[in-house]
Amino acid sequence: MCYNFDYDLRCKSTVKKLFLYTLCCVLIFQLWYFNSGKNEIYYIPLQYVAIKLLLIFQKNKETVILPGSCAFEIAAFVKYFIMPVSFIFIDSYPIMIGSDPNEDSFSLAIFLTLYEMLLIYLCRYLYIRKHSSSIVSLNRNLSKDSKRIFIQNYSVWFLFLFCIFTLLLVISPKLVFPDFYLLNDKGENSSKMIPFFSIIGGWWKYLFYIVMINFLGYRYSAKHEKKYFCLVILLFLFSTYLILGTSRWAIIFHFVVTFYLFRIIFNRTLVKKLLFFVPLFVCLFFLITIYKFQNDLGSDYSLINFADLFVSQLQDYFSGPSLIGHAIDMGHKYNITFETCWNDFVGAIPVLSKTVDQMNRTNILFNQYVISPDTEWFTQIIPATGLGYIYFGSMFAPIFTVVFNILGLHFDYKLLNTSNLFVKYVLIYCSLWGGLSICFNTQIPFGNVVVYIFPLYLFYRLFSKLTIKLA
Repeated sequence: MCYNFDYDLRCKSTVKKLFLYTLCCVLIFQLWYFNSGKNEIYYIPLQYVAIKLLLIFQKNKETVILPGSCAFEIAAFVKYFIMPVSFIFIDSYPIMIGSDPNEDSFSLAIFLTLYEMLLIYLCRYLYIRKHSSSIVSLNRNLSKDSKRIFIQNYSVWFLFLFCIFTLLLVISPKLVFPDFYLLNDKGENSSKMIPFFSIIGGWWKYLFYIVMINFLGYRYSAKHEKKYFCLVILLFLFSTYLILGTSRWAIIFHFVVTFYLFRIIFNRTLVKKLLFFVPLFVCLFFLITIYKFQNDLGSDYSLINFADLFVSQLQDYFSGPSLIGHAIDMGHKYNITFETCWNDFVGAIPVLSKTVDQMNRTNILFNQYVISPDTEWFTQIIPATGLGYIYFGSMFAPIFTVVFNILGLHFDYKLLNTSNLFVKYVLIYCSLWGGLSICFNTQIPFGNVVVYIFPLYLFYRLFSKLTIKLA
C-alpha cells in the first residue's frame, strides 16, 4: 500500500486554512459585539472570510505562480479585511482629504463593496474553472531553447538605446535620472515641462532594464558563471535608482517583475539570496511611511492621530467605502454624461489628451467636490466602483473593476503560454495593473498600460521584424 504524501500535505494545509478563517470570524464577531455603532462595516470582512472558506477546497494553483493573482489576493486581503477591521481603533471612517460622506451614501458604498467583492471572486472562479487546463507549474511548458527565451539582436537594441539615451540627456538629464522626489506619490518632476519626452524617458527605462536582463540572462545560460548574476543584481539596483522619482507603486511593480524573471533565468539557490533584500525594502517603506505621517501630523503627532492617518491612508490607497460614498454623492450633485467617460479614457493618453476637455473628467470633478470647487490639487483618486455607479447605477457599478481584474487574470494565463522573456515582462505588468484594479480608478491602469507597457511590445515586434530583414 502506497502512502500519498501529497494528499496528506493538502489535508494539513486545508485544516490550517479552516482554523485561520474560523479564528478570523470569531475576531470579527467580537469586534462587532463591542462596537455596536460600527456594525455595517463588518459585513465586508465577514463576506471576505466566507468566500475564502468556500474556495479552500478548490484546487487552484494560480495564486502561487502568477504575479497578477498574487497581487490581487494581497490587495483584496487589505481592502476587504485589514481596512474594515482597522476601523475598530478609530471613531470614524476618515479619508485624508475632505469630510465624511453622507450616511446613506456610506451605507450604499458598503453594499457596493460587498457586491464588487462577490462579482470579482465569482468571475475569477468561473474563468479559472474554464481555463484550469492551463494551470501548470512555472516554466513546465517553456522552451529550453535560449533563442526562444531571450532576444538575439542585441547590437540593434544597444544602438537604439544609446541613441535615445543621448537624445534625452541633451534635452534634460532629469528625463533619465531621478529628481529625488521619493516621498512624492504624485511623481512630479521637472520632466513634466516636456511630457512627450518624459514618456520616451519612461520607455527607455523599461527597455533598458529588460534588454540588459535578456543579455545577462543569455550569457548566464551559456556559461553559468555567477558574475552574471552579480551583474544582474547591480542592474536591478541601478534600475531601481532610475525610477525613484516616480511613485511607490512603480517601485513595488519593479520588485515583483524582477523576482519573477529571476526565477526563470537563475537557479533557486541564487534566487533565494535575493530574499535578503525583502526585509530591507520593507523596512525602507515603513520608514518612508512613518516619515510622511510625521510631516502630515506635525505637532499633533500621537498614537491616536497616527491610527486615524493610517486608516485614512488605507482608504486612499485601496478605494475604501468613504471614497466610494463621496463618489456617490458627487454623482448626485453633478450631471456627468458619456462625454465625461470618454474624456476619462482619452485624457489618460498624453498625445490625445489635448483633444478633450481636461476639466470635464471625473477625477477632476471628484477632487473639486471633495476638496473645494476652486482647488488645483487633483491627487485624490475616485474608485472605479464609484465611477461604475455614476455611469451605470448600482447593478453595474463594479463593471470596471471586474473587467480590469479578469483582464489581469487573462494576462496571467498568457504568461504560461510564452517562452520569451521580453513578452513575459510586458504581460507581468499588464497582469499587475489588472490584479490591482480594485485599488484604482479606470484612468491609472488603462493609462499606464496604453502609454508605457503596450508600446514596449510594439518595440519588440518592430525589432523582431527588423532582425529578419537584416538577416
